[in-house]
Amino acid sequence: MLQSPPSPCVLLVEDDTSLRQSLSIHFEREEINVDVAEDGAEAIRLLELRTYDVIVLDLNLPKVSGREVIDFLAMNRNHRPQIVVITGEDLDNAAYAEPSVVARTFTKPLDFSELTKVVRELCAKN
Repeated sequence: MLQSPPSPCVLLVEDDTSLRQSLSIHFEREEINVDVAEDGAEAIRLLELRTYDVIVLDLNLPKVSGREVIDFLAMNRNHRPQIVVITGEDLDNAAYAEPSVVARTFTKPLDFSELTKVVRELCAKN
């Protein structure tokens, strides 16, 4: 009897093609099941279809920003995934560094091994 593949644990939302592909490949090599979105609009579409344990989310996205994705989750979801923000921005914006909203924040360039460790821990929690 064939087993269906595990549900994606992680939704990776990143508009930079190279970084998105590198992270996706890295997560898959680390046996972390991942879906990808290249902008906030695509992320919201995927979030309406399924649930994720963790969202790895860039803040500066085309169409719909990462902040708007966070607002969407706060207003429209019963299941609240853990949010890991990845950004090249200055982290002075306390509203999105607040632990009740965002589990962790990483600045670019990313330490893939540290990000993977955090994602694994958060997936295990949910």
